[in-house]
Amino acid sequence: MNKLQKTICTLIAIIPFINVSAQKADSVEMGQGYGNDVYYSFANGEVKKVANNTWDLAFRTGFRTDAIFINSVSSSTAQRSTKLYLYPKGDKTAWSTFDTSGWKGWLEYQNTDTSWEFGAFNRAAGTFPDFSWGIYNPVTKVVEGDSLYLLEITNGVNKVYKKLLIIDKNFGIWHFKYANVDGTNEVTDSIVASNGNAKLLDYYSIIDGADVAHEPDSVKDWDLLFTRYHEWISTPPPGSYYPVMGVFTNKGVKVAEKRSIDKLTYDVANLTAGDYKEYRNIIGSDWKFFDNNTFSWKLIDSLAYFVQLQNGSVWKIYFTAFGGTGNGKSVFNKTKVQPGLSVNPAATVASFGVYPNPASTSVSVVFENRANSVSNTLKIYDIAGKVVATHTLENAPGFYTSNVNIEQLPAGVYVMSIENGGYSITQKLIKN
Repeated sequence: MNKLQKTICTLIAIIPFINVSAQKADSVEMGQGYGNDVYYSFANGEVKKVANNTWDLAFRTGFRTDAIFINSVSSSTAQRSTKLYLYPKGDKTAWSTFDTSGWKGWLEYQNTDTSWEFGAFNRAAGTFPDFSWGIYNPVTKVVEGDSLYLLEITNGVNKVYKKLLIIDKNFGIWHFKYANVDGTNEVTDSIVASNGNAKLLDYYSIIDGADVAHEPDSVKDWDLLFTRYHEWISTPPPGSYYPVMGVFTNKGVKVAEKRSIDKLTYDVANLTAGDYKEYRNIIGSDWKFFDNNTFSWKLIDSLAYFVQLQNGSVWKIYFTAFGGTGNGKSVFNKTKVQPGLSVNPAATVASFGVYPNPASTSVSVVFENRANSVSNTLKIYDIAGKVVATHTLENAPGFYTSNVNIEQLPAGVYVMSIENGGYSITQKLIKN
């Protein structure tokens, strides 16, 4: 065996051990009645705990988004929640003649529990250019509101009723107006939501007529959100939305849910790329259930989640205790089972990540160049140290993502190496 082969075999042997960090117990406490939302990072723990009874509407950030959410479920100890009804007696031209007779029979809209791109205001969306609350104007490039809504806002022991029109989404700015149902106390306001990298949603209080600082400062700061929300329960037919406490994942975070397994020994290497799904409620609420016989919360014992973050790292998490409405405490164990980015301080390529991993058809290679270089070459080695594939990568300074087809490789374990100027930086690859 030559020196290169020994090096590759050593890497294959070592990387599985450095990929797995020690198991760590952690917890998140939402407080009595689930009174707070808690934003959580696998790397840094709790990022922000914030009362969930301060806002009524949430607008999706970014230029090309159209989702608007309602605060449908809040804390039971300091109630603040919103119901949304579509006005059936006219479009936006009926603003001055808004009539609430028979409103309890109007169509009520709920947030979806699966997506960050589909709020209560989007539930009647048709085909493009219909966004439910408005229509896209191809001339002005603006989504123009065409529907009126009734808001029923529960604020403590009081209920407040407002009529509402989303005026438009003009590139990165939302414009809207609301008033009492008789037209008094009309307010026209806006949300600047053009910076989609800063936050996922921008929050607004109808009660206070002001923006609300709810999320952490950056969407990159958190991975999970422990929260209250309405979940679709299919039994008994035809099904209904029901308030639950659960866990949402951040946008771009994927989760593989594995049930009926030994949660202590199940290996991430058993997963395929297709096991990872990007729905915000994959963890959701069904890792626990309320036992009416013992009148206590029970956990699903043979259940674990593998959470793939945006940098490609994967964390294994399973729950060990739940406190219920008394303290809103969720206790869990977490283990980092794939490292994400490799880092070489001396190399021109500063960091290097591969995801998904394992994979069957293709992988995304994420890497950062510190400076210009003659060339960056990606080589894939088999366990015998033989180069089985070579790709040329960007060599200018910057952060890049390159798609690499691995469909032709036999199933097995490989080493991916970015080589440049005498340096190399490596990642293990598992091909399914």
